[in-house]
Amino acid sequence: MIQAEKYNDQSGTGVHTLAGGQITQVDYISNGDWLRYDNVQFSGQTIVSIWAEQAAAGTVEVHLDSMNNTPTWSVTGPIDRGQYGFVGHTAGTVQAVSGYHTVYLRFVTSTDHFINVDSFNFS
Repeated sequence: MIQAEKYNDQSGTGVHTLAGGQITQVDYISNGDWLRYDNVQFSGQTIVSIWAEQAAAGTVEVHLDSMNNTPTWSVTGPIDRGQYGFVGHTAGTVQAVSGYHTVYLRFVTSTDHFINVDSFNFS
Protein backbone atom coordinates (compact mmCIF):
# COMPACT_ATOMS: atom_id res chain seq x y z
CA MET A 1 0.00 0.00 0.00
CA ILE A 2 1.38 3.39 -0.98
CA GLN A 3 0.20 6.33 1.10
CA ALA A 4 -0.71 9.13 -1.31
CA GLU A 5 0.97 11.85 0.78
CA LYS A 6 4.35 10.05 0.50
CA TYR A 7 4.91 11.35 -3.04
CA ASN A 8 8.34 12.40 -4.33
CA ASP A 9 6.97 15.31 -6.35
CA GLN A 10 3.59 16.81 -7.23
CA SER A 11 1.87 19.59 -9.08
CA GLY A 12 -1.29 21.37 -7.95
CA THR A 13 -2.25 19.23 -4.96
CA GLY A 14 -2.34 19.75 -1.20
CA VAL A 15 -2.13 17.51 1.87
CA HIS A 16 -4.84 17.52 4.50
CA THR A 17 -4.94 15.72 7.85
CA LEU A 18 -8.31 14.87 9.36
CA ALA A 19 -10.05 12.62 11.89
CA GLY A 20 -7.87 13.90 14.73
CA GLY A 21 -4.66 13.26 12.80
CA GLN A 22 -5.52 9.64 11.98
CA ILE A 23 -5.99 10.15 8.24
CA THR A 24 -3.71 12.10 5.91
CA GLN A 25 -4.83 12.46 2.32
CA VAL A 26 -3.87 14.32 -0.83
CA ASP A 27 -6.63 16.71 -1.77
CA TYR A 28 -7.35 19.95 -3.62
CA ILE A 29 -6.90 17.82 -6.76
CA SER A 30 -8.13 19.33 -10.03
CA ASN A 31 -7.69 18.74 -13.75
CA GLY A 32 -4.06 18.27 -14.83
CA ASP A 33 -2.67 17.84 -11.29
CA TRP A 34 -0.26 14.96 -10.74
CA LEU A 35 1.69 13.00 -8.12
CA ARG A 36 5.03 11.21 -8.66
CA TYR A 37 6.39 8.18 -6.77
CA ASP A 38 9.97 7.05 -7.46
CA ASN A 39 11.40 3.52 -7.44
CA VAL A 40 8.16 1.57 -7.03
CA GLN A 41 8.89 -2.14 -7.26
CA PHE A 42 6.62 -4.34 -9.37
CA SER A 43 6.69 -8.13 -9.61
CA GLY A 44 4.00 -9.06 -12.09
CA GLN A 45 1.19 -6.77 -10.92
CA THR A 46 -1.76 -6.29 -13.27
CA ILE A 47 -4.32 -4.26 -11.24
CA VAL A 48 -4.26 -0.88 -9.49
CA SER A 49 -6.62 -0.09 -6.59
CA ILE A 50 -7.13 3.47 -5.37
CA TRP A 51 -8.72 4.43 -2.04
CA ALA A 52 -10.35 7.80 -2.41
CA GLU A 53 -13.27 9.97 -1.33
CA GLN A 54 -15.58 12.60 -2.74
CA ALA A 55 -14.75 12.03 -6.37
CA ALA A 56 -16.58 13.85 -9.12
CA ALA A 57 -16.62 12.52 -12.67
CA GLY A 58 -13.11 12.09 -13.98
CA THR A 59 -10.21 9.72 -14.48
CA VAL A 60 -7.05 8.87 -12.58
CA GLU A 61 -4.40 7.87 -15.11
CA VAL A 62 -1.45 5.77 -13.93
CA HIS A 63 1.64 6.35 -16.07
CA LEU A 64 4.91 4.44 -15.68
CA ASP A 65 8.29 6.18 -16.06
CA SER A 66 6.96 9.28 -17.89
CA MET A 67 3.67 11.14 -18.10
CA ASN A 68 4.28 11.19 -21.84
CA ASN A 69 3.84 7.39 -21.92
CA THR A 70 0.40 5.94 -22.56
CA PRO A 71 -1.38 5.30 -19.23
CA THR A 72 -0.83 1.75 -17.99
CA TRP A 73 -4.06 1.93 -15.96
CA SER A 74 -7.02 4.33 -15.93
CA VAL A 75 -9.54 4.47 -13.08
CA THR A 76 -12.74 6.36 -13.89
CA GLY A 77 -15.01 8.01 -11.27
CA PRO A 78 -17.24 9.16 -9.77
CA ILE A 79 -16.71 7.66 -6.35
CA ASP A 80 -19.12 9.41 -4.03
CA ARG A 81 -19.28 8.12 -0.47
CA GLY A 82 -19.39 11.46 1.32
CA GLN A 83 -16.89 13.00 3.66
CA TYR A 84 -14.37 10.51 5.13
CA GLY A 85 -16.01 7.75 3.07
CA PHE A 86 -12.92 6.20 1.50
CA VAL A 87 -13.66 3.40 -0.92
CA GLY A 88 -11.48 1.26 -3.12
CA HIS A 89 -11.83 1.59 -6.88
CA THR A 90 -10.02 -0.89 -9.09
CA ALA A 91 -8.88 -0.52 -12.69
CA GLY A 92 -9.06 -3.34 -15.18
CA THR A 93 -6.33 -5.89 -15.70
CA VAL A 94 -3.38 -5.06 -17.95
CA GLN A 95 -0.26 -6.91 -18.99
CA ALA A 96 1.89 -7.79 -15.97
CA VAL A 97 4.38 -5.11 -14.86
CA SER A 98 7.77 -5.99 -13.36
CA GLY A 99 10.88 -4.14 -12.24
CA TYR A 100 11.33 -0.69 -10.69
CA HIS A 101 9.34 2.18 -12.15
CA THR A 102 8.50 5.80 -11.50
CA VAL A 103 4.72 6.00 -11.03
CA TYR A 104 2.71 9.08 -11.96
CA LEU A 105 -0.92 9.59 -10.99
CA ARG A 106 -2.41 12.17 -13.35
CA PHE A 107 -5.90 13.54 -12.76
CA VAL A 108 -8.25 14.34 -15.63
CA THR A 109 -11.62 16.01 -14.92
CA SER A 110 -13.81 18.91 -15.92
CA THR A 111 -14.45 20.02 -12.31
CA ASP A 112 -12.50 22.24 -9.92
CA HIS A 113 -12.26 19.62 -7.16
CA PHE A 114 -12.06 16.09 -8.48
CA ILE A 115 -10.93 13.68 -5.77
CA ASN A 116 -9.15 13.18 -2.43
CA VAL A 117 -6.71 10.24 -2.45
CA ASP A 118 -5.75 8.30 0.67
CA SER A 119 -3.66 5.46 -0.77
CA PHE A 120 -3.22 3.05 -3.66
CA ASN A 121 -1.66 -0.31 -4.40
CA PHE A 122 -0.89 -2.70 -7.20
CA SER A 123 -1.80 -6.39 -7.19
